[in-house]
Amino acid sequence: MRVSSTNTIKVNPIAAIGEKKMKQYWMKIQYHDRDEGGMWILTQGTFRNVAQVYQAHQHQAEAMNYKILEVKARD
Repeated sequence: MRVSSTNTIKVNPIAAIGEKKMKQYWMKIQYHDRDEGGMWILTQGTFRNVAQVYQAHQHQAEAMNYKILEVKARD
């Protein structure tokens, strides 16, 4: 993994033997000022598991005033 000059993370798509593959995840989010049931968005990056998705998006959710309702792997 390396960080490019634009501060984006580049990940080698080939996982080492015994290492989990990185996946994109769908997040169901709901903005605090709306009463709708939430909407699904696809993560921009790839993650090893659901816990990493929550950890990576925690500060963004607070800053943009939404909560993550559900996370599931992209098929």
